[in-house]
Amino acid sequence: MKDCQSISTKRLNQISKCSIILEKAARNELDMESAIRECIEKGVLSEYLRRKSKEVINMLIGEYSYEDDLRIQRQEAEEKGMAKGVEKGIAEGKSKQADATYQHMLELGFDEATARKVAYFA
Repeated sequence: MKDCQSISTKRLNQISKCSIILEKAARNELDMESAIRECIEKGVLSEYLRRKSKEVINMLIGEYSYEDDLRIQRQEAEEKGMAKGVEKGIAEGKSKQADATYQHMLELGFDEATARKVAYFA
């Protein structure tokens, strides 16, 4: 229980520090992106702000809506999925190309060890 209270206290302190930086930016009419970067640079909620800076900015300037938040989350998930798909496709393409090179070299009469070394860079 004491550990939970310690974590909660640390989190509240982080939120308080972030709030102070953001309020200061608003008073001085600085852009919120700079304030978010400052929080990240100072290690204040940095992990969270790296992931959610768009949502935080939208909430701060009063443009937040649940629907927009869901749309942004879906868009981020789609972008991550696309990136993973591209990586997987590239890896599969390389593997298929290596297999084809290996087979072609065998057909040309190369021994298996040589064909394997060339095709799979081993």
